[in-house]
Amino acid sequence: MSYPDLLPADLGDGVTLHATTVADAEPAYAAIDADRDRLGTWLPWVEATTSLEVEREFLVRIVEPANADGSGLHTTIRVDGEFAGFAGLRIFAPRRAAEIGYWLAAPAVGRGVMLRVVAHLVDLSFGPLDQHRFELMAATGNARSRAVAER
Repeated sequence: MSYPDLLPADLGDGVTLHATTVADAEPAYAAIDADRDRLGTWLPWVEATTSLEVEREFLVRIVEPANADGSGLHTTIRVDGEFAGFAGLRIFAPRRAAEIGYWLAAPAVGRGVMLRVVAHLVDLSFGPLDQHRFELMAATGNARSRAVAER
């Protein structure tokens, strides 16, 4: 199955998911660069994302192949058409498990965006993706991320 065939998805209130492509590198890097302190507290890769080219290479090397071969479903989150972050599933086919990772740009935080995104990806995981397990790991000190899991 080509997972991007499950996208785009309209989650309501202007929140949409799209298959991530290299074209998302520029707005993603701008969001990372504008909010390094907050993002870097929880995401170890932020420090190494030092340029637009680094972000573009990440999308070319990791994201696009995973979307194409079924080992992942990487999505770009938009709110009212504007870049708002990424959410991705790593698919572990032998275990029939999916693990989610995500982050939001500062303007999208605190608006219920990630709750909508995670709920949709849970539904996809246990529906068309036919997984038996869904894993969301959050740092114990990251109250916002833990709240998504708790809800």
